[in-house]
Order: sequence, then structure tokens, then C-alpha cells
Amino acid sequence: MARSDVVKICNAARGKALVVIDEAYREYSIQDGFRALQKTNDHIVCLRTLSKFVSLAGVRCGAIMGSEKLIEFLEKVLPPYTFPTPSIEIVLKALEKNSLTVSRDRNRMILSERSRLAEALVKFSVVHQVWPSDANFLLIGTSEKERFVMAAKNGGVLVRTFKNHDSIEQCVRITIGLPKDNNQLLEALSNEFNTVPNTGQGK
Repeated sequence: MARSDVVKICNAARGKALVVIDEAYREYSIQDGFRALQKTNDHIVCLRTLSKFVSLAGVRCGAIMGSEKLIEFLEKVLPPYTFPTPSIEIVLKALEKNSLTVSRDRNRMILSERSRLAEALVKFSVVHQVWPSDANFLLIGTSEKERFVMAAKNGGVLVRTFKNHDSIEQCVRITIGLPKDNNQLLEALSNEFNTVPNTGQGK
């Protein structure tokens, strides 16, 4: 969402409702985060998670950032023993300096590959739109979804489709992989649609 639209929502909700901003994909965004809005808006809550950036979806570890009054309330309603010791140990290891270096390097690679893949996909005639992304995936609109999906599958790549969602039913979601994985997808599509992909790197 555009930052200006988020600000409008926050202004409209002031004194009426809590605004919860999910920043699960914060590390994949080139936009500024929304924490700064909390300085003048105590009705805004920001959510963060380790699920994406350090690939720890399984431990279900995240954080909520809000006003002191709100956090104090949440502490009262939290059930006891919400986080098992093995998960704590995994999280602490993931937050060590060496582990964070690996995560940051992988993050930079994903950002670079996201741009490269987006530029290559728009060259296929069956792709009519590649939406801007602040995540580790791309959403694309295609005029031949089933054929696109099958071409990717035949090349050893699975992409996500959507059912019962009229607005994006003709879209597919592609998770950004390693350069070689992304090249594999582009080559599979090229074989089907007779378009030479721009693999660029990661032979």
C-alpha cells in the first residue's frame, strides 16, 4: 500500500479504532517502515516476524510494537508458557551475528532476483502485468494461466494459483528462488512460449 493511504487510514481511525500494520515482509521492502508513525499515533500497532527474514516460520516467533499501555494490557491476557524452550534456542541462534549475516546476504540476493525476474517475465506475451512487490514473491497477471502453470510444472517449478478470488483468478504467484531456480522457470516458459528469457546471471 502507498504510505499516504496508510496515513489516511490512521488519521481516520484516531480515537475510534486500533490500526494494526503487518510488516512481516519488512526486510523485502524498499519503502520506509511505519514505526515512525507511532510517535504521534498511539493507536497504531506494528507486527514483525522472524518467519520470512530468517526463515523461521515453524517457530512462530514475532513481536508486537505499540504503546506502553497497550503492551501492558496484552501481557495480562497472554496465556502462560506460550513459547517453548526449543523454539527460544533456535531463535537465539538465528539472531547471532553470523546467522544474521547469512540472512542479510540472502535477502539482498532475493531483492536482486526479484527485479531481474520481473523484468524477464514481462517479455512473455502471455504476461500482461507484473505487480510491484514488497515481498519475496511476484504476483503476475497472465492471459493463459493454465498453460503458464503447466509450462512451469513441466520445467520442474510449481507456482501458486488462486481459486474463488475473482480479482486475481487469472494471476499466479511466483516465489523468488536462487538464480538457478529462477533461470529454470524462465527457460521452462521460454520453451512453451518461444520467447528467449533474460536470465542475466546465475548460470
